Amino acid sequence: MQVRDLIPLIDFSYPPLDRGLENSILNTGQLCPIITSRINTNNCIIDGYKRYYILRMHNIKINSSTLPPTDIHNALNIYLEINSFHRKFNIIEKIRISKFIKSNKISIKKELISRSEIGNINLNSNLYDFVERLNEAEKDLIIDKQFSIISIERLFKISSSSDIHLILKLIRDKNFTHQQSREIISDLYILAMRGEDIQKIIKGLSEQTYEDIRQKLRKITNPVLTKMEESIKDFSGRFKNISLSPPQNFEGDRYSINAIFASENDLDRIIDDIKNLKEEWKNNPILK
Repeated sequence: MQVRDLIPLIDFSYPPLDRGLENSILNTGQLCPIITSRINTNNCIIDGYKRYYILRMHNIKINSSTLPPTDIHNALNIYLEINSFHRKFNIIEKIRISKFIKSNKISIKKELISRSEIGNINLNSNLYDFVERLNEAEKDLIIDKQFSIISIERLFKISSSSDIHLILKLIRDKNFTHQQSREIISDLYILAMRGEDIQKIIKGLSEQTYEDIRQKLRKITNPVLTKMEESIKDFSGRFKNISLSPPQNFEGDRYSINAIFASENDLDRIIDDIKNLKEEWKNNPILK
């Protein structure tokens, strides 16, 4: 087998070039052989495509270990067996692997799927075309912010390419955290499903902080709830010594009172506020 005639079984890796691995190979050489086998009529790389790419790029001698001829079913199982012990696949790699499994109707052991943490193969596979249409910067963002498969699925369901590009640009430009990115995508997904103009909404968010953006999106999503929250905040502000907390989403009729005291005088003031609250309770519609 001519080493330089090898082709990858399939290139699942993202990003395609690992700078850390490249530096390691250049500094210490190739430590692990590339695993190859003959599949049908092709000499294929089963494991080690990144190493192969780096070695070829720098014209370094390639060391390989050749397995007996096999088929793509066994080859993928070998690939997962090797990789599941020393690395974690990122979300794009999981989607690519899932697509390959489904397209080729490959049977993978349940324990191997679990150990590889591939997830839901059918769901992942359905997102393959969507993810591959994203540009490199957007794929890098998905990896950097550690998007979950749920977040990617929500972007996919938004369907409008222009909306998706703007959402990802907003996340990148504002440098949202993983959690913030997830929440923004969730909010915009709900609005998109309701038929709101996502492009118009996003254009008004570029100069705002994350907290301001979430507040604005909540107002659009649920204006009644937002108005109630503002009303209870104004109402609670009348009392200097106690604070009020409504039931979550105002679902229910049990409010809580919070107070801090350090002396009898503090307690007297708290009691006075509670007495005033009792009178206000009769007239404030928020509390009913």
